[in-house]
Amino acid sequence: MDRLSPPPKLQMEGNLSENWKRCKQQFLLYLTAAGYEGKEAKIKTSLLLHVIGEEALDIYNTFTFTNDAEGNPTNMNLDIVMDKFQNYCTPKKNITYERHKFFTCIQKPGESIDHYLTELRTKSKSCDFGDLADSLIRDRIICGIPNNALRERLLREEDLTLSKAVQMCRAAETTRSQVKELQSDDVVLVHAVHAAQQQKHSRTEQSKGQSEVTSQQQNKPKYNCGRCGRKHGPGECPATGKKCAKCGKIGHFAKCCRTRNLPKKVDMVQETSHTLPTEEFFVDTITSKDVDSTWLLPLAVNGSIIPFKLDTGADVNLMPEKDYQTLRPKPRLHKVQATVKSYGGAKIPILGKC
Repeated sequence: MDRLSPPPKLQMEGNLSENWKRCKQQFLLYLTAAGYEGKEAKIKTSLLLHVIGEEALDIYNTFTFTNDAEGNPTNMNLDIVMDKFQNYCTPKKNITYERHKFFTCIQKPGESIDHYLTELRTKSKSCDFGDLADSLIRDRIICGIPNNALRERLLREEDLTLSKAVQMCRAAETTRSQVKELQSDDVVLVHAVHAAQQQKHSRTEQSKGQSEVTSQQQNKPKYNCGRCGRKHGPGECPATGKKCAKCGKIGHFAKCCRTRNLPKKVDMVQETSHTLPTEEFFVDTITSKDVDSTWLLPLAVNGSIIPFKLDTGADVNLMPEKDYQTLRPKPRLHKVQATVKSYGGAKIPILGKC
């Protein structure tokens, strides 16, 4: 018994009447458990004043005590002291306010019906409902639960008692929990099916994309390439950047090297500057009117569209005379002193520059 904790002190805030009832109950239980129940009143009263707290002790000091019939002081009589505290705490209860708290008490989200019932019972003790307590608690449960469907079932029930209402609420609470668990399992299954469908769709889209790329590559126009000797589309020449093993130049294979080939005729030359010093220029590939359309690019010259063959190895831009005659307005030709040679080293006659 020496290790038994003393009862808590009297709480002076909140519902003072309810606080005193609880404090009194805990103190009497402590007397019995600690073996002080048979002690004289003076010892028990002293123990009460010791554990009740400083604020409650100050209130005790304001009490007025008289002597009993035998002339003994009553300030250490446990029953009289408890009655004094009862009278002090009870008037501090505001019935109207306590009932307001009861009638506005609703079930909180996630709160069980049993916890809600306990809270209503506790609040009803401060409301002086008397014999109406159970019926008013039942009514408060019907009005305070958030489940409208359950509220309708309770209202349709004839001769509904508090016990029956609590039983129906418990059943609904259990059912709701089970349904939630089943829905959770369904969600997991749906997610699994959705993930599998997404994976299948992804594989289908990937396969479709690869098929489209392959189809596009197959449908891309191909040309006979004079640099590698193969047939391929624009920008796909394997000889790009490669060094010729025959002549040492970049951009073609040895089997396509035209070092010994004679140049084809070019009627005129086009330069971007108006003065051309006496220099020697190199033209890698010279085209004539009967060449195929490989690497041809239409360019606008003086408002006319002229097809040019792209040749990154040439030092000058050449234009046949027939294309020059189609220009409108026709630019003036200037004499040049430059020498233009073909890939094979032969000189190319030029009419002028414009």
